[in-house]
Amino acid sequence: MPAERDFYLRRAIFGGFAVLAPEQMAVDVERRVRAAFDADPRPKLSPQERDTRLSELRARLRKVEALRELALRKQEEDTGQLVADARRDGELFLLSDTDLRKEATA
Repeated sequence: MPAERDFYLRRAIFGGFAVLAPEQMAVDVERRVRAAFDADPRPKLSPQERDTRLSELRARLRKVEALRELALRKQEEDTGQLVADARRDGELFLLSDTDLRKEATA
């Protein structure tokens, strides 16, 4: 089991560093994490940009969930049975059809 042996060897080396030179280990770990973060090709967002992006994504998801709820209601109307779906949004489930259509088109 070479992978298991490598895992325990790496763990022993890190343990030794933690005992012998904890401050140097912290610097090395920070340098590696910073290098991985800087090498990441994804764009870096400020906290305000991230919050704006998340709110946009939540609004789009809400529209999709409203459309899905409308489709489930249509299916229930056609079959005459309640569709049992664990992913169904409780708040959207309780909305009237007109309010649900407003959510889907907002």
